Amino acid sequence: MRWLRWIVLCTLVAGCAESNLLRSPATDTTPPQIVSTQPANNAEDVQDARITITFSEPMSTGSVQLEATPSLLWGAGTWSDGDRVLTFLPADLRPNTRYTVRVTGRDRAGNSLTGTTSFTFSTGAVVQAAAQVENQLRNRLSAAADVRVYAASLDWVVGAPERVLQPLSEEQRAARDQASRQAPEIARRLRAFFADRPVSARDLVEFAFWLDGELRLAASPIPVPEPTPGPQAAAGSRASPPPRAAASPAPTATSPSPPAESAPARLRGLDELVRELYAAAGRELWARAREEHDREAAHYRDGLEERLRQATAYLRLSSLPFARMVVVPNLLGPRDSVESFSAEGVLHVVVGPSAGPNTRGVLRAFLRAAVVPAVAAAEPAAQRLEAAYELVKDVAQARGLRSWPEVVRESLVRALEARLLFPGPQEQNDAVETAFAQGFLLVRHFAARLPALERGEVNLSQFVQRSLEATTPEQLRAEWANRRR
Repeated sequence: MRWLRWIVLCTLVAGCAESNLLRSPATDTTPPQIVSTQPANNAEDVQDARITITFSEPMSTGSVQLEATPSLLWGAGTWSDGDRVLTFLPADLRPNTRYTVRVTGRDRAGNSLTGTTSFTFSTGAVVQAAAQVENQLRNRLSAAADVRVYAASLDWVVGAPERVLQPLSEEQRAARDQASRQAPEIARRLRAFFADRPVSARDLVEFAFWLDGELRLAASPIPVPEPTPGPQAAAGSRASPPPRAAASPAPTATSPSPPAESAPARLRGLDELVRELYAAAGRELWARAREEHDREAAHYRDGLEERLRQATAYLRLSSLPFARMVVVPNLLGPRDSVESFSAEGVLHVVVGPSAGPNTRGVLRAFLRAAVVPAVAAAEPAAQRLEAAYELVKDVAQARGLRSWPEVVRESLVRALEARLLFPGPQEQNDAVETAFAQGFLLVRHFAARLPALERGEVNLSQFVQRSLEATTPEQLRAEWANRRR
């Protein structure tokens, strides 16, 4: 019987091996092709400096090469849609010129491009300076530590209830313990202050930018200063100078009076506590923490430029909605937090501690700023769908989305984020479905229509308008009822 069992076992193993062999996937021998180009073949009067090529399948990105006659300075290309779409912003596209572009490359299986592999187009008298927009973005990006954000956050770490702070990072706990030991009476007053006032991370960030160099309330928010030439600026880590300790002034008729809805108005009196704690303990803590904040700033500066350049090219932006964008690391902030605040045309993105640079959070802040004008222009079309807000109101408000326009905007941001961050269609789809289940009701709708934006058939404003016009509250209600749970 034992030999019989061995025969049966060997037969089963051999059968499984044969079955696995028979089921092994066939080698991909289908060559890729160019599905479309932008500009289209033989297009005339081309004014958009972007050149986009859509392939029939994911490509081996390092193998794809473009050659133009007359020659062009291509720069770095941007891949999207799971390595199916390649976009270039050539730096020297000339007006009134006829170009022929030849494309070579292979798919991921090594098959060479076949079919029509070249296209021709003629530029018009005016060519949109898309490459100039790219350069403007590069000049407008920086990262810098800011002592005001640190000082305000130190008060929050020392005074906020324990349940609000959990889980405390090592940096937060060390700063809280030292500040509480060195200034126990100020710590007691801070605990009393925050016990009566629930404060969000967004409130704290806004409050910090209303402070001047002496940590006094200013008449208006003060942006992080522009980087200045020199080694420190080159590192991307110019920090605002340490404030001087100063006694709190007596209130006068000319004291600044922030708007009633602003964070400084809601947190009246906190500026005095910020100054006192900084003088007693914060100055010493900041002297030790500043170097690490500067390193974080440099990491963000070095890692974000290419990602945001890709986003700018993908969105076909002809202008930017801010004069400058500054990433401000805050190692005393809530973990993985990203808060945005604009002052005098400067978009500040304050990022809390995280396992690595929070590229996704900063990209989301950039996309949010970029789409706001297009979403605002399409407000009538969005209002037509507002009845659908009741479907997701509770789950949306739990995520901080207090109105239907915010749901519309954030749905678009999540759709763009999935397309730009994830390399494959399945990963993109998973990200979209996760966002949909979280109450971003229009994310599927926007994601399904992004190819029109990628092909250059519409600009961003047209994309938002037409996407909103292409659905109804009833369709959204049916989608929500059938969502994955």
